[in-house]
Amino acid sequence: MSLFTNAMCGVIMSYIDQKETEVQMMTKKLKRMTGIAILAALIISTSGCQFGDGEPLFEVTTGELAYEDTEAEIEVTTEETTEATTEVTTETTEKPTEATTEATTEEITEEATEETTEEAVEDGDWCLILVNKDNPVPEDYEVKLTDLTNGNQVDSRIYPKLQEMFDDARSYGMDLFVREGYRTREDQQSIMDNRVEAYEAEGYSEEEAIEFAKQYVAEPGTSEHELGISVDINANNDVSDDDTIYTWLDENAYKYGFIKRYPENKIDITGINNEPWHYRYVGLKAAQEMKDMDLCLEEYLDYLSENE
Repeated sequence: MSLFTNAMCGVIMSYIDQKETEVQMMTKKLKRMTGIAILAALIISTSGCQFGDGEPLFEVTTGELAYEDTEAEIEVTTEETTEATTEVTTETTEKPTEATTEATTEEITEEATEETTEEAVEDGDWCLILVNKDNPVPEDYEVKLTDLTNGNQVDSRIYPKLQEMFDDARSYGMDLFVREGYRTREDQQSIMDNRVEAYEAEGYSEEEAIEFAKQYVAEPGTSEHELGISVDINANNDVSDDDTIYTWLDENAYKYGFIKRYPENKIDITGINNEPWHYRYVGLKAAQEMKDMDLCLEEYLDYLSENE
């Protein structure tokens, strides 16, 4: 019996030792899991994580979302504006500077006007009115204006041909825009005043400043922009260069009834420095004849008078 008892006691003690070892291992595992759980809880509590049905895992502030949405809206608006329009604007009769592309590049389009589908008005005396330093805008002159998409305006009678000219230029891969159309007398006076002040700031006397300004800016009442049938055209320099646009206009504008109003070889007659961006509508017949005979508007009117 003693031998059997001793053997059973040995087996029991061995079993107990094994279980103690397993318990110790389980305890260690529980300790490790408890530590991990505590660490995870700390991370969650400090990171802004949220759990629940339908709740976000990470909280995002409204300000951040609004900022991203605003950027998306700006990008979409810019793309749509660029596809839809042609920009129109100028400050003086000097060479127009490149338009800022915040705007965009607004274009002349048929959607830009009130009555763009109307037929072109028959050319007549209205498109041959002479306006210069010696011939102010007639007191009884009236103009019906068409609004362009950027808020500028042109005489409604020239719009169809202006649109046609722009469409054809673009078909050759050129990107051009009108920087200025119709201008009020008040606008013209403001431009003149600003130019005079700029020259005075450079040290010129008032008299000298006025004389210099007159070389580039028409006096109020003597600007063709007040007629609404002249436009300043320039290139979108992100796509085209000025010289390419000016060359194309010089070679083709007459086909649409427009002439380069102040060419370099006519300065002594027009009294205005060369302006390759300034185009005036005179009608198809007159533009063709002026192009063929290399005449400016002053010369052409003399020619018509002599050949009546």
